[in-house]
Amino acid sequence: MNEGFPIPAGRQTHLPWLDGLRGIAALWVLASHVQILSGMRDIPVLSWGGIAVDLFMLLSGFLMAHNYFLRRRAEPWDAPRTFTMFWLRRFFRIAPLYYLLLIVAIAMGSMLAQDRSAIASVWPSTMTPLHRYLDGSLDNYLAHFSFAFGFLPDFAFRTALPDWSIGLEMQFYLVFPFLMLAFWRFGAFRGSIAALAVCGLMWFLFPAYFARF
Repeated sequence: MNEGFPIPAGRQTHLPWLDGLRGIAALWVLASHVQILSGMRDIPVLSWGGIAVDLFMLLSGFLMAHNYFLRRRAEPWDAPRTFTMFWLRRFFRIAPLYYLLLIVAIAMGSMLAQDRSAIASVWPSTMTPLHRYLDGSLDNYLAHFSFAFGFLPDFAFRTALPDWSIGLEMQFYLVFPFLMLAFWRFGAFRGSIAALAVCGLMWFLFPAYFARF
């Protein structure tokens, strides 16, 4: 195994201060949604929910890479079994609770649509398309239960859940082992440049696709 990524002897397996920071970011996102639904879109800090989402995802990515480093001797980065174990861990970390909430959201879709309409009657700027709550098509169900909705603009925002971020996470989980393998083989700097170049190329080649999300 290439030793280009040494692990300090005093490494920590848990970084509680980052968990706390992620908790603050999650509460920030919640507060941002509350002020949107109450028609107050311009409150400083609270209205910057996008920054909180970026912070949460940045910290989550860092912690994921940290744990990947700690397991690299037991789970070599170039072993197919490592890829499989990583994907299984991430799936079962997310899917059970997500599926439960998805079933609840589908069952309560009509009621939530009525409530959202009632809110919009007071604050019209908070209204979103009602098909988000009322789409009972098999295609929509399959897209969400398979997590394919993250790749499909027509279904990316098609349930009562704010699950667009789950779709994004699943995409990141899919490519994460390949990214770490590239960093190991080519170095962190060149691997990062290559990843950014691929992202930029995809954005350049398919602007209409990304604009639909």
